[in-house]
Amino acid sequence: MALSLGAANHEGLPLRYVHLRLEPGLTAWPTTTEESESEADLLETSLRYHVNQGDTLLYLDQRQRTTHRVTTTAFRKLRSSLNTSRPFDDGLAPFINGLTFAGSQLVTDSTGHTYPVRLLATGQVQGWPGYSRYEVNTDFVGPFHELDTVFFDINQKTQQEWAFTKQGDTVRLYAVHDDTVTYKRQRGRLCYTLVRQSK
Repeated sequence: MALSLGAANHEGLPLRYVHLRLEPGLTAWPTTTEESESEADLLETSLRYHVNQGDTLLYLDQRQRTTHRVTTTAFRKLRSSLNTSRPFDDGLAPFINGLTFAGSQLVTDSTGHTYPVRLLATGQVQGWPGYSRYEVNTDFVGPFHELDTVFFDINQKTQQEWAFTKQGDTVRLYAVHDDTVTYKRQRGRLCYTLVRQSK
Protein backbone atom coordinates (compact mmCIF):
# COMPACT_ATOMS: atom_id res chain seq x y z
CA MET A 1 0.00 0.00 0.00
CA ALA A 2 1.43 3.40 -0.99
CA LEU A 3 0.41 6.60 0.76
CA SER A 4 1.14 10.28 0.37
CA LEU A 5 1.04 12.42 3.49
CA GLY A 6 0.79 16.20 3.35
CA ALA A 7 0.02 18.98 5.81
CA ALA A 8 -3.32 20.85 5.70
CA ASN A 9 -3.57 20.27 1.92
CA HIS A 10 -0.86 22.91 1.43
CA GLU A 11 0.74 22.72 -2.00
CA GLY A 12 3.97 24.34 -0.78
CA LEU A 13 4.85 21.48 1.55
CA PRO A 14 6.29 18.30 0.04
CA LEU A 15 4.19 15.16 0.14
CA ARG A 16 5.76 12.21 1.91
CA TYR A 17 5.32 8.93 0.12
CA VAL A 18 5.15 5.95 2.45
CA HIS A 19 5.07 2.39 1.15
CA LEU A 20 3.55 -0.17 3.49
CA ARG A 21 3.48 -3.94 3.09
CA LEU A 22 0.41 -5.58 4.60
CA GLU A 23 1.29 -8.69 6.57
CA PRO A 24 -1.01 -11.06 8.46
CA GLY A 25 -1.49 -9.86 12.03
CA LEU A 26 0.29 -6.53 11.45
CA THR A 27 -2.00 -3.49 11.63
CA ALA A 28 0.40 -0.67 12.60
CA TRP A 29 3.74 0.68 11.41
CA PRO A 30 6.10 3.18 13.06
CA THR A 31 7.29 5.89 10.68
CA THR A 32 10.22 8.25 10.55
CA THR A 33 10.10 11.65 8.88
CA GLU A 34 12.41 14.58 8.44
CA GLU A 35 11.65 17.04 11.22
CA SER A 36 10.23 20.34 10.07
CA GLU A 37 9.62 23.33 12.29
CA SER A 38 5.98 22.32 12.77
CA GLU A 39 6.95 18.76 13.75
CA ALA A 40 9.88 19.45 16.08
CA ASP A 41 7.72 18.66 19.12
CA LEU A 42 6.65 15.24 17.84
CA LEU A 43 8.05 12.29 19.78
CA GLU A 44 6.72 9.62 17.47
CA THR A 45 4.37 9.08 14.57
CA SER A 46 2.74 5.83 13.57
CA LEU A 47 0.28 4.60 10.96
CA ARG A 48 -2.36 1.93 11.55
CA TYR A 49 -5.37 0.64 9.69
CA HIS A 50 -8.72 -0.97 10.41
CA VAL A 51 -10.98 -2.77 7.92
CA ASN A 52 -14.67 -2.03 8.50
CA GLN A 53 -17.37 -3.44 6.20
CA GLY A 54 -14.96 -3.70 3.29
CA ASP A 55 -13.66 -0.15 3.73
CA THR A 56 -10.09 0.38 4.94
CA LEU A 57 -9.62 3.22 7.41
CA LEU A 58 -6.11 4.60 7.92
CA TYR A 59 -5.15 6.30 11.18
CA LEU A 60 -2.21 8.64 11.75
CA ASP A 61 -1.23 8.77 15.44
CA GLN A 62 1.14 11.48 16.67
CA ARG A 63 2.52 11.76 20.22
CA GLN A 64 3.88 15.10 21.45
CA ARG A 65 7.38 15.20 22.92
CA THR A 66 6.58 17.57 25.82
CA THR A 67 3.03 16.62 26.79
CA HIS A 68 2.92 13.01 25.52
CA ARG A 69 -0.55 13.86 24.24
CA VAL A 70 -1.66 11.64 21.35
CA THR A 71 -3.67 13.06 18.48
CA THR A 72 -5.26 10.80 15.89
CA THR A 73 -6.32 11.70 12.36
CA ALA A 74 -8.53 9.27 10.43
CA PHE A 75 -8.40 8.91 6.63
CA ARG A 76 -10.85 7.16 4.32
CA LYS A 77 -10.21 6.37 0.66
CA LEU A 78 -11.98 8.67 -1.78
CA ARG A 79 -13.80 6.34 -4.13
CA SER A 80 -14.57 9.03 -6.71
CA SER A 81 -10.98 9.68 -7.81
CA LEU A 82 -11.16 10.10 -11.59
CA ASN A 83 -7.52 10.28 -12.66
CA THR A 84 -5.66 7.04 -12.10
CA SER A 85 -2.50 8.28 -13.83
CA ARG A 86 -1.64 10.49 -10.81
CA PRO A 87 -3.18 8.57 -7.89
CA PHE A 88 -1.32 10.43 -5.13
CA ASP A 89 -2.14 13.99 -6.12
CA ASP A 90 -5.57 14.06 -7.69
CA GLY A 91 -7.92 12.32 -5.27
CA LEU A 92 -9.09 15.32 -3.25
CA ALA A 93 -9.89 17.82 -6.01
CA PRO A 94 -12.36 15.67 -8.03
CA PHE A 95 -14.07 14.63 -4.79
CA ILE A 96 -14.55 18.24 -3.61
CA ASN A 97 -15.52 19.39 -7.12
CA GLY A 98 -18.17 16.68 -7.29
CA LEU A 99 -19.66 17.73 -3.97
CA THR A 100 -19.83 21.43 -4.76
CA PHE A 101 -19.76 22.36 -8.45
CA ALA A 102 -19.65 19.44 -10.90
CA GLY A 103 -22.62 19.11 -13.23
CA SER A 104 -24.74 21.07 -15.68
CA GLN A 105 -25.43 24.51 -14.23
CA LEU A 106 -27.72 27.36 -15.16
CA VAL A 107 -25.69 30.51 -14.48
CA THR A 108 -27.22 33.93 -13.83
CA ASP A 109 -24.81 36.87 -13.71
CA SER A 110 -25.25 40.19 -11.88
CA THR A 111 -26.99 41.75 -14.91
CA GLY A 112 -29.64 39.01 -15.01
CA HIS A 113 -28.18 37.30 -18.10
CA THR A 114 -28.62 33.51 -17.95
CA TYR A 115 -26.68 30.80 -19.80
CA PRO A 116 -25.92 27.06 -19.42
CA VAL A 117 -22.48 25.94 -18.20
CA ARG A 118 -21.01 22.50 -17.58
CA LEU A 119 -18.43 22.05 -14.80
CA LEU A 120 -16.60 18.71 -14.72
CA ALA A 121 -15.24 17.03 -11.60
CA THR A 122 -11.82 17.14 -13.28
CA GLY A 123 -11.91 20.95 -13.04
CA GLN A 124 -12.75 21.67 -16.68
CA VAL A 125 -15.21 24.47 -17.52
CA GLN A 126 -17.44 24.22 -20.60
CA GLY A 127 -19.58 27.10 -21.86
CA TRP A 128 -18.45 29.85 -19.45
CA PRO A 129 -17.03 32.68 -21.59
CA GLY A 130 -13.44 33.50 -20.66
CA TYR A 131 -12.78 30.53 -18.35
CA SER A 132 -11.51 27.00 -18.99
CA ARG A 133 -10.73 25.59 -15.50
CA TYR A 134 -11.84 25.91 -11.88
CA GLU A 135 -10.36 24.81 -8.56
CA VAL A 136 -12.00 24.82 -5.13
CA ASN A 137 -9.59 26.17 -2.51
CA THR A 138 -8.57 23.39 -0.10
CA ASP A 139 -5.34 25.06 1.07
CA PHE A 140 -5.95 26.37 4.58
CA VAL A 141 -2.40 27.41 5.54
CA GLY A 142 -1.95 31.08 6.37
CA PRO A 143 -4.38 33.99 6.78
CA PHE A 144 -7.51 34.84 4.76
CA HIS A 145 -9.37 31.54 5.07
CA GLU A 146 -12.62 32.65 6.69
CA LEU A 147 -14.64 32.04 3.52
CA ASP A 148 -15.02 29.09 1.16
CA THR A 149 -13.50 30.18 -2.15
CA VAL A 150 -13.10 28.89 -5.69
CA PHE A 151 -10.56 29.93 -8.34
CA PHE A 152 -11.30 30.11 -12.04
CA ASP A 153 -8.23 29.89 -14.30
CA ILE A 154 -5.82 29.90 -11.34
CA ASN A 155 -2.31 31.21 -12.11
CA GLN A 156 -3.50 32.67 -15.44
CA LYS A 157 -3.99 36.29 -16.52
CA THR A 158 -7.73 35.69 -16.36
CA GLN A 159 -7.59 34.32 -12.78
CA GLN A 160 -10.67 35.13 -10.71
CA GLU A 161 -11.42 34.13 -7.12
CA TRP A 162 -14.91 34.15 -5.64
CA ALA A 163 -16.31 33.29 -2.25
CA PHE A 164 -19.14 30.79 -2.49
CA THR A 165 -22.10 29.57 -0.50
CA LYS A 166 -24.02 26.39 -1.27
CA GLN A 167 -27.61 25.58 -0.39
CA GLY A 168 -29.08 22.50 -2.02
CA ASP A 169 -28.48 22.73 -5.78
CA THR A 170 -27.80 26.48 -5.66
CA VAL A 171 -24.29 27.97 -5.42
CA ARG A 172 -23.75 31.71 -5.13
CA LEU A 173 -20.43 33.34 -6.06
CA TYR A 174 -19.42 36.60 -4.36
CA ALA A 175 -16.57 39.06 -4.79
CA VAL A 176 -13.95 38.85 -2.02
CA HIS A 177 -11.90 41.59 -0.37
CA ASP A 178 -8.87 41.08 1.89
CA ASP A 179 -8.65 43.34 4.95
CA THR A 180 -4.90 43.72 5.45
CA VAL A 181 -5.40 45.26 8.90
CA THR A 182 -7.41 42.41 10.46
CA TYR A 183 -6.19 39.72 8.01
CA LYS A 184 -9.79 38.67 7.49
CA ARG A 185 -11.66 38.18 4.27
CA GLN A 186 -14.83 40.12 3.55
CA ARG A 187 -17.57 38.87 1.26
CA GLY A 188 -18.61 41.45 -1.34
CA ARG A 189 -21.40 41.72 -3.87
CA LEU A 190 -23.17 38.75 -5.45
CA CYS A 191 -21.62 38.08 -8.88
CA TYR A 192 -23.18 34.81 -10.07
CA THR A 193 -25.89 32.34 -9.09
CA LEU A 194 -25.47 28.75 -10.27
CA VAL A 195 -28.38 26.30 -10.14
CA ARG A 196 -27.44 22.68 -10.82
CA GLN A 197 -29.66 21.11 -13.48
CA SER A 198 -28.06 17.65 -13.51
CA LYS A 199 -24.85 15.90 -12.47
